[in-house]
Amino acid sequence: MISQSRPGRRFSRTFNVVIVAVSATALLSACSAPESDVSLDSLGHIHAIDMDTQAGILYVASHNGVWEVAVPNSIDGFPQTASVRTHQVADRAQDTMGFTITDGGAMFASGHPDPAEYPDFTPPNLGLIRSTDGAKTWDHISLQQEVDFHALTAVALDNSQFRIYGYDSATGSLRISEDTGESWRFGAEIQAIDLAAATNDPNMVYATTASGLQRSTDGGVAFTPTSPSSPLVLIESIGSGVVGVDSTGSVWRTDGDSMSQTGAVDGAFEAFGAFEDGDDVWLLASDDSGLSVSSDWGKSWSNILPR
Repeated sequence: MISQSRPGRRFSRTFNVVIVAVSATALLSACSAPESDVSLDSLGHIHAIDMDTQAGILYVASHNGVWEVAVPNSIDGFPQTASVRTHQVADRAQDTMGFTITDGGAMFASGHPDPAEYPDFTPPNLGLIRSTDGAKTWDHISLQQEVDFHALTAVALDNSQFRIYGYDSATGSLRISEDTGESWRFGAEIQAIDLAAATNDPNMVYATTASGLQRSTDGGVAFTPTSPSSPLVLIESIGSGVVGVDSTGSVWRTDGDSMSQTGAVDGAFEAFGAFEDGDDVWLLASDDSGLSVSSDWGKSWSNILPR
């Protein structure tokens, strides 16, 4: 599952996602996907779905690199540049695990390098890398070879830097950077599945765990279960709360300390995303039907890229 300091977007990314085999149902609208030789399955396992709202481009981070994905013009209101085509960016097949995009369009990612790029991107782990040109090129920032972040989320600070929260899968702990990934400190030990920093408070970060949704209000030092507890697996931060999908495929949103079910994805899912475009909230899901979007909190879905 990425988040920012002002309302308007948060993504993520998401991350190394547990595929949950479920039989949740959802109403799918009859929008057709654009003609393409690319199917969702050809992208490989999907780790994250993210939207660069500034450029108007939807990105999918997968086992086979980062992909731009075209959205049909028939999906009314989706804020995407009309010229986008579905393709693997720069023909790069890095295994992109943690992935997030900032308001300014900078991407942060982690995972494992494309074997074709050895030894410049030394295996086994990418550490933290950054792209400022839509995943065409990447720069090493820190922790090369050391860390494979399975979840990343970034939030803007007042000093023009980004605080980055990353889940270190090897140590089972949160790592935190106050200087856009140049240096790091350890936070809470937590077996996180997904992370989402609050859009309106850089010290508030949410984590999904096997025991439910947890929240930190001290910048990731300590986490406590939310009330009510929730089985959410993947989450995104929007406005003053979060939206996410649970282990049964149900979509939930929070409003303060209350939580309500709003819809469902279509069967087994890999990745989940969300972003705000003015007053509209768009949900993104990779599930049994393919890659789909919803503008009504998951009550109905429009397919973008079938399997």
